[in-house]
Amino acid sequence: MITYIEENTWQTTLTNIVICVMMFIEVRSVGGRISSDLIRGHIDTMILRVLYENDNYGYEIMKAIYRNSDENYDLKEPSLYTSLKRLESQKMISSYWGDESQGGRRKYYKITPLGLKAYHSAVEEWNIARDLIDKLIKGGNCNE
Repeated sequence: MITYIEENTWQTTLTNIVICVMMFIEVRSVGGRISSDLIRGHIDTMILRVLYENDNYGYEIMKAIYRNSDENYDLKEPSLYTSLKRLESQKMISSYWGDESQGGRRKYYKITPLGLKAYHSAVEEWNIARDLIDKLIKGGNCNE
């Protein structure tokens, strides 16, 4: 018979496992997994980076992010289109319909001057945050 303490411990362990599974996404890298929270706040910036190079449509944006991550991060379609919708409503990107020369008509996205400014600002904020986190996690000299 399981006592209350054992049952409570088992439930706590199971709960922790479920939480861990929910908090991590599959990434094919040496580490195997990365916290989705580390990526989630930067999806817009990753998309702006791809569009900084040239106009593109949804599937090609996902492929570019996958390639740029050395095939370690696979942006999911719902996350992509949620971000594209948000970026367009914030006037950071604009969209237009391409021609049908290679199959169906595709919606292309283009970074706007406001989006370019936001991209540069996000990169600057990322550099500051990365340096601060390095100091807090690694301690003192981050070049060790």
